[in-house]
Amino acid sequence: AQSQLLDGLYGWLASPASLLHDPALLRKVHMYMDKVLQLFISVLKKNGCSIIHASYSKVLFETGKLSVIPDVGVFWDGLCANVQSVKALEPLALYDTASLDSLYYGVLWMDPTNHSVVPIDMDTGEPEWKARSTWTIADFLPPAVRPSLMLYASELLLGPQKELGMKHNQPEPGLVEEDAAMETDAPDAAMDVDARPGACADA
Repeated sequence: AQSQLLDGLYGWLASPASLLHDPALLRKVHMYMDKVLQLFISVLKKNGCSIIHASYSKVLFETGKLSVIPDVGVFWDGLCANVQSVKALEPLALYDTASLDSLYYGVLWMDPTNHSVVPIDMDTGEPEWKARSTWTIADFLPPAVRPSLMLYASELLLGPQKELGMKHNQPEPGLVEEDAAMETDAPDAAMDVDARPGACADA
């Protein structure tokens, strides 16, 4: 019951409509949230990870592992043990797979609303070899050009990742036609474009 109350505390403090809304207390909570996030990032870096994106609600990082099975599984067990050894990070409960939102074999990243990813099937551990793309910058282009941006961004990521997968024995289920090689998701704000090979985790 106490943990459930703490989980909802931020929402009560942040909402102006809440009776518990307190700007001074909210600033204090943000300060501690910043400290915990930086602590988590430092543990990830000590485990050889590169941070792609980090916010209070989501962290996307590169593991540096090129083989999904068994490398990523072994890495994740070690990371969970190291995170649990830090008292302030114990509530993260990374051993619960629900905390792991997605796995990607590769990422072409600009910001949360502009990126392409190659998903990994969470059940089989194999790359799906289909780029899932979200590029809101396409909204500023003429409608006739937008599909080309999506297609080129997907192929820019998929081509090298397929070659990398073949070198590390990640099966590719046949060639994927260009128009079927991408999926577009609803958007989410801006940084630098960064292509990341190997398995990436979205926690």
